[in-house]
Amino acid sequence: MSEAPFNPMDPRLAVDPFPIFKALRDVDPVQFAEHLGAWIVTGRDAASQVLRRRDGDVGWDQFQRLRNGEDVVEQPYFQILGHSVLNQPPEDHRRIRRAIGSNLSASGADALRAEILVVAHGLIDGFVADGRVELMRTFADRLPMKAISIMLDLGEEVEENMHEWVEGFNLGSQMLPLSPQQVEVANTALTAIHGRFGDL
Repeated sequence: MSEAPFNPMDPRLAVDPFPIFKALRDVDPVQFAEHLGAWIVTGRDAASQVLRRRDGDVGWDQFQRLRNGEDVVEQPYFQILGHSVLNQPPEDHRRIRRAIGSNLSASGADALRAEILVVAHGLIDGFVADGRVELMRTFADRLPMKAISIMLDLGEEVEENMHEWVEGFNLGSQMLPLSPQQVEVANTALTAIHGRFGDL
């Protein structure tokens, strides 16, 4: 066991988690954290084995209570994300993945390759003349959103909102505790996502 117990709500994890994970791996890639009542798995091979097991559980709702208190169950983001495919028990998760998997195949992505390449080049053309770029914000965050928009035929209005919605989604699914303002951002975004994609 490492000298300092692993704290999944350590703010350093949001900045640079890799030294923390390396320290855990160096001690033991599979260790039981008594203070969390959970196993911490940081080794690639061990993590792959865990993720392939059919008897596991995500434990998302328990972790949300840990990070934000018992009252979090009343928050819209908690209720919406708790019912998402990402947080379903294994059998339900697999059932839903089977239903949508054919639409997210490599061949499906290949069919959109030319259209997505046009978008990628357009994004690059938008900043290449400047000679500098904040790559995550200007390209890496925007290209997947545009690709999803093309796949689902969302239209520009939804695409413009998606960046804001993704920020709220990320807050709702991250590990660190949320401030009241961040909870509000997560609630607003997840409610909008749920409404818009529910309509689709």
